[in-house]
Amino acid sequence: TPYAVKCGGSAKALIALKATDNRVGSSIASPIPTYSYGLGTTAQGKKIGSYLVLTRNTVVDGKAGLPITSIDNGKTWYRGSSEYLGPAPATLATWHTGSYGPIPVNTVSGTLEVRPTINKTSELDLNSQVSLDGHATLELRYL
Repeated sequence: TPYAVKCGGSAKALIALKATDNRVGSSIASPIPTYSYGLGTTAQGKKIGSYLVLTRNTVVDGKAGLPITSIDNGKTWYRGSSEYLGPAPATLATWHTGSYGPIPVNTVSGTLEVRPTINKTSELDLNSQVSLDGHATLELRYL
């Protein structure tokens, strides 16, 4: 799914994305639990699965951008080797190669990729329909 953020006119701002898992507690064990979101539960209360959200092909003011992450509301930042966007308390911002903190931007765009993982069939009643019910909120934050 494509995404884009544009500040008004030619103004630049320090921004970040913050994600909230609205199905918290329903995520199954994942290879990357810090970045997993839940896919909800069945009528019997069984966890359906989890999913990861990645930012791909990020472009910041016309140049390739790479992610940085903060887990303390932007006080400190670290350069991750991945493009995973994790639920709170992680915050994601973008940076250019050579930058070590958030930079003021005018436009940011890219693609959000969702990678689901479904729970083991032994944990789910497959005699009835199982609806994936992932729900997350992305919040634009000004730093």
